[in-house]
Amino acid sequence: LGRFLFTPGCLTPSFFNDDSVFEFLKEKNHVEPQDLEDYSVAGCQEPLIMGKDNGNTTNSWLNMAKVLELCINDGKSEISGKKFGKSYEENGCKNALELLQNIRPIFYENLEEYVDQMVECANAASEAISILQVPFLSTLMDGIKTGVDTRDTKTQGTKYNGSGCLIHGLSVVADSFAAIDTLLAERPEDAERMVEALRDNFEHDPEMRQYLMKAKKYGNNIASVDKDAAEIAGKVSDMVCSKKNYLGNAFRADWASPSTHLLYGYWVGATPDGRLAREELGYGIDPLYGEAHQGLGFRIMSNMKLPFDKMNGGCASHLGINPNYFKSETMEGKGMESIGMDCNGMEWKGMEWNGIEPNVMDLNGMESYRMDSKAMVSN
Repeated sequence: LGRFLFTPGCLTPSFFNDDSVFEFLKEKNHVEPQDLEDYSVAGCQEPLIMGKDNGNTTNSWLNMAKVLELCINDGKSEISGKKFGKSYEENGCKNALELLQNIRPIFYENLEEYVDQMVECANAASEAISILQVPFLSTLMDGIKTGVDTRDTKTQGTKYNGSGCLIHGLSVVADSFAAIDTLLAERPEDAERMVEALRDNFEHDPEMRQYLMKAKKYGNNIASVDKDAAEIAGKVSDMVCSKKNYLGNAFRADWASPSTHLLYGYWVGATPDGRLAREELGYGIDPLYGEAHQGLGFRIMSNMKLPFDKMNGGCASHLGINPNYFKSETMEGKGMESIGMDCNGMEWKGMEWNGIEPNVMDLNGMESYRMDSKAMVSN
């Protein structure tokens, strides 16, 4: 365990909670008991049954923050200026104030329509790649038993099948709801002003950004915003899992965005939580970077309120840990220390989430990594 966590270059060591994973594999993915111990983790933290499960992980991606942006900005993208979504009038509102007063039902209604479009595109993509059969892979994926190609979209060639949906923007949407609530309670006359500030990325209204950034944020064990995050995760998971793939099997709600939160953030304009245009979205189920002000323990307490039993496509949470916290001189000793580690007095035991990724790095290592990353991007 010490070598796993503390060896330089060991990228994102991950831990998984079998008690939690087994439950949703049985209840949501309909995995038989004898197959549970054969689960393994694909790509971004998606649990699959080895040799028996064509889960089509990350078959589709969902950008909730972009949907929220289109709702607030009269259906237009803040990035391109093009109209992709519904106008205020099409959403049944007269102006920005009325829309913000009804932002939650409007957001979910619009999101459902985008999810339907996403499902149609995802199934079309599955049909397209099925043209290129994979006989070697199929022999290792129940193909010898069924005689059916793993990618076949007419006949199921594996014991288990589904399609994944990688969901982005949990913390941004929850924090935006909280900021909108604060604005409506304290300064409702500034509803249009906020929308205008978002459109030009707060360039001419930095005071509005500062005001929005002071609103409650997910990840600090604050009941109201944590409740919103849990509600978003639950409703969107149910929404995704209600959709059917090319074989009539359910889509799987995947909250384990790997690096795609950076890509999707790049195409989202400024948001009501004070986030600037093109900045990253939150990683997986985590708070937006820099917004968990109360420490790791409180952040975990916020995480624990989420409905992990509905995240049947997987989920991920990243924990940054300073290696200087561990005083032992041996790898074995450091491993033993990590077993007993607590976060601001809260022990690891009893946690119900599915997977976590500790990143053990001090400030010098982080600075070195940052400079290396900049060099790679510039090249």
